[in-house]
Amino acid sequence: MAGQSSLQNIFDRSFPANNLFGISLVKDTAPDLPFYKPRYFCFVSVTPGAKTDSGGRTFQKEGRITIKADLEKVLAISNSLKAFARGQGETFGQFAIFSDSSKSSFGGSGGGFKSCFVSDFLQQAKEGSNQKAQNKVVISLKTSGNPIGIFMSRPEAIAMADIFDFIAMKGFELEFENKKNSVGSVQNTNNSYKPQNQGGGQNQGYQQQQPQNQGYQQQQQQQQQQGGGQPQQGGYQQQPQQQPQQQDNSVGNAMGVPQQPTNQAPPPDDDIPF
Repeated sequence: MAGQSSLQNIFDRSFPANNLFGISLVKDTAPDLPFYKPRYFCFVSVTPGAKTDSGGRTFQKEGRITIKADLEKVLAISNSLKAFARGQGETFGQFAIFSDSSKSSFGGSGGGFKSCFVSDFLQQAKEGSNQKAQNKVVISLKTSGNPIGIFMSRPEAIAMADIFDFIAMKGFELEFENKKNSVGSVQNTNNSYKPQNQGGGQNQGYQQQQPQNQGYQQQQQQQQQQGGGQPQQGGYQQQPQQQPQQQDNSVGNAMGVPQQPTNQAPPPDDDIPF
């Protein structure tokens, strides 16, 4: 069938009873899909049951009815199942989906108009000599012939509705992720920042700040040579005025590095601040 090659099955679930009811979450992978068409949707199907020669139960695939349902329609089916299961069917009313499969590429077998109904059914059950009415929830699909469906108790209908909710919401999550990753996605920028001091660590940044530190040290040295204060932890401690020392043109003295004492002891009245 045209167009089915682009479909990818994501998840499916079957509910075997007197007939086989199923739901499948699929993805349309066509690259030229129009923007207004959802990429994720569901197929709802029912397969008629039959007896085998040995007395068992089987299902006839050739009689299967399939209808395409958007995710919000699946949620509507779920709400209708819950309403009839909780006795609120009269408030919500009978729910139905109609589809013209002759205009769709995904219609399954049995072309023409199709419908999916959710309603309730009062079933008479015999308990001993007494007749007892049991309320059943019915979900059925119909083409041109008689409807085919399954009958469920109220707890079973609520359980099916919960599964429908899960499948529909999972489809919405996948649709959201597909939109987010295809349009306006933000690339990961964790690796875009590279420190400027590659290979140098913090020492390079420290070296870049050294000129200011050297200027500060030179200012300290000038103050000390002129009789200024000596830096201490709590501020500057004033020192007595000292005699000008003999200038040394060595590199160490120019950088303010303390000179090693010579073999001759300094004069007793010299106050060396280093």
